[in-house]
Amino acid sequence: MNTEVQNDLRWLATSPSLVAQGAFDCPTLDSLAQVVPSAEELAGALQAKHADHLRLGIYFEDLVELQLRHTPGVSDVRRGTVIREDRRTLGELDFLFTNGAGLTEHWEVAVKFYLFHRDQNANPDLCFLGPRTVDRLDRKVKRMRDHQLKLPSTPAAKEALGTEQPIQSKALVRGRLFYPLHMEWSACRVDQISSPDHLRGWWAPRKDLSRIPEAQHYLVIRKRDWLTCPNPSPTWTLHTLDSLALHLDQGPLHPVQILGLDENQRELHRGFVVPDAWPHSSDH
Repeated sequence: MNTEVQNDLRWLATSPSLVAQGAFDCPTLDSLAQVVPSAEELAGALQAKHADHLRLGIYFEDLVELQLRHTPGVSDVRRGTVIREDRRTLGELDFLFTNGAGLTEHWEVAVKFYLFHRDQNANPDLCFLGPRTVDRLDRKVKRMRDHQLKLPSTPAAKEALGTEQPIQSKALVRGRLFYPLHMEWSACRVDQISSPDHLRGWWAPRKDLSRIPEAQHYLVIRKRDWLTCPNPSPTWTLHTLDSLALHLDQGPLHPVQILGLDENQRELHRGFVVPDAWPHSSDH
């Protein structure tokens, strides 16, 4: 049984939005049914998840497509509709589909992981950075709100889609926000951007590794496992805190996500360990 993809689909359907409803319209959890794709579809998704050059965002779109195609009442699912005007590409609509009421919906989807870093910036809106610092939560929200979600209402989109009927645009954003060790997350939450019940984790520079939350084992995970805890495997390298330190010091350190596990190898917590100079280090 392909439990990996099923676990990821369950996470998609049941985990809270990363972004607050006030930022833009988000699909509600009760609109996301628990779906059961075919064995062939699950196998295809698993192959994509384990590809050598995985793009987590594309895999997340694969999950959303499976979700929509197996949701009762949903039909005519279209993915990646490109909108052009005079040979110029204006953008791409992640998903279009007909809902149970017979209306067309447009979804933009994203899965994101950000670390809170105040630095010299007093505005918390600007302080959620991607692990490699090329992405930022407020910029992502602004791009989705001001461009991607407005694209279907443009004349070029209406012409391309062949309809003057209004299209309801929503943003499905999943992921997790990570906060510095021993910082009360609510002290730096951005109410206008992050959902109050968003998933959370911790982050620490390498020099503070000894201060990370306790666990029976620690597991360094690959990006494909950033959504859900992988199934226990005899191939896992389970670490103590000491052996984790040795592992991280084997070469140049890049931001890595780590699971803290109990004696039954169930997830207790997760976080990032980053270079001491992050986010200003060149090794990120």
